[in-house]
Amino acid sequence: MELSEKEIRLLKKRMEVELLKKEAETIEFWKNDMDRIYKKTLEPKWGISDIQNDIKAILQRMANRLLVINRMLKELS
Repeated sequence: MELSEKEIRLLKKRMEVELLKKEAETIEFWKNDMDRIYKKTLEPKWGISDIQNDIKAILQRMANRLLVINRMLKELS
């Protein structure tokens, strides 16, 4: 079964839309975490070390996720 040019363009467009949706979800997820940390900076009960620890935790989660994604990409290649 061969796909026509029109079908290929439609599939590419659908794929791009899905990738953009996933990217938006990902950015929203990390933005929410950063917003949470920023709000802590406005409250006097949180010290700088608490905020630094939160930032380090987010950075570690991001690094872990990148490792997983890169492994998956390598396996699929």
